[in-house]
Amino acid sequence: MLLVVVLLLRSSSLLSVATFTEQQSFSQDYAVSSTPNHRHVEQTKGFDTFVNASGALVVYFSAWDDLTVFGRFTSGSTIDYDILVNHSSTGWIDGALSSARFNEPKGIAIDPSIKDRPVIYAAEEGNYGVRRIDVYGGDVTTFTGNISSQTPTDGPVSVARFGQPYSLQFDCYGGSYTLYLSEKVNHGIRTIDMNTKIVNTLVAASVTTGATDGPLGSALFSSFIAKLRLWRFGSKKMLYLADTQNHRVRAINLQNNQVTTLIGGNQGAGDGIGTNGYFDKPRRSII
Repeated sequence: MLLVVVLLLRSSSLLSVATFTEQQSFSQDYAVSSTPNHRHVEQTKGFDTFVNASGALVVYFSAWDDLTVFGRFTSGSTIDYDILVNHSSTGWIDGALSSARFNEPKGIAIDPSIKDRPVIYAAEEGNYGVRRIDVYGGDVTTFTGNISSQTPTDGPVSVARFGQPYSLQFDCYGGSYTLYLSEKVNHGIRTIDMNTKIVNTLVAASVTTGATDGPLGSALFSSFIAKLRLWRFGSKKMLYLADTQNHRVRAINLQNNQVTTLIGGNQGAGDGIGTNGYFDKPRRSII
């Protein structure tokens, strides 16, 4: 059964939430399968889109925990499907796609500043870093982070450290060229200036969890910030996030650095408006 959650927005204000269910012929979380006419993906962790030179929409995804899968679906008269990486062993090895190794890749983001080819950045929970995948070039490199430490450390990407990176989101609006990164362990959010390659902290790591809204300096989050999504309303930029353990969707106004709860706070599957809405550990938000 596929659960679809629809958020109805007016500018940055949430009006209501409605849920729908739909029976499908494939499993709830999807699984990689080569069976003709029954190709599906299980345990998807992240996805992003790219329009290729032919104008076709290509959806790239990462999947699974105990092995590494990167693949893509390409739209057209039929939906073409292929696997880019499929390894049963984990590790931290750069190089050709065929020999590179990963450890629990989660969220991915395609660099929107590169128009001629898809370049994927993948958050690796198990290696405490971010990897860069040039799909057409067929090579994998380490962009930032190191398995030696998950203590939050800002600075150049060569020395920055992260606590189990989970989700990535690019911001290329208004001259910005920034990559946002959420951390599972430190329940923080980091920014990477892609021009200077400098890492800074947007939401500081904290041993204290909570659901307090307000200025970024005092706002609290759960122990698991999942999906990040950026949206622009005129000159206003909003960073939406799935605050998993708090069962709510929250937003950060990047102009005034204020955190608000859009909806949720109650665990369950009930519909509702604002904080009367229900979620059960949301992990993805799509805007």
